[in-house]
Amino acid sequence: MQRGTIRKHHGSWTLFYYDTVIVENRHVRKKVSKKLADVGDDYPTKRSVLLLAEKILTPINNQTVTPESSQRLTDFIDNHYFPYVRKALRGRPSTVKGYEKDIYELHLRKRLGDIRLRDFRTVNGQRLIAQIEGPGHKTLMRIKSFLSGVFTYALRKVYWME
Repeated sequence: MQRGTIRKHHGSWTLFYYDTVIVENRHVRKKVSKKLADVGDDYPTKRSVLLLAEKILTPINNQTVTPESSQRLTDFIDNHYFPYVRKALRGRPSTVKGYEKDIYELHLRKRLGDIRLRDFRTVNGQRLIAQIEGPGHKTLMRIKSFLSGVFTYALRKVYWME
């Protein structure tokens, strides 16, 4: 069980800890850091951010997160979701093209950036869709549906290891 290390780092409280991630299809233990809060009136001491650190470390210590969930969302979509979709939608290339080119490449790839599967929350999806200007209501609903499909598949893939 790890406790991590909390340090002041550039005016913020930062947690340094080890996490198992996937690098080139191998599980690798890496030292990572996560900003907990800015040093200030709300969090003046190391003790004041202990609960924030505990929220991050508890799932890792309880082994409720898997290394697969640490991969970037864009990598998961490219390497796992699209191959699954191509196989599942054999004979429907227009649907696959719609997902890959019309939704993912055009609207999502750049906006998703380096966010990890385990770090993506509903609020991230809401903000992402709110940032997309131009397309109509139906296109935004298709984008939302695409992301829902990605995360439904991710839950099956990560937790049941198909």
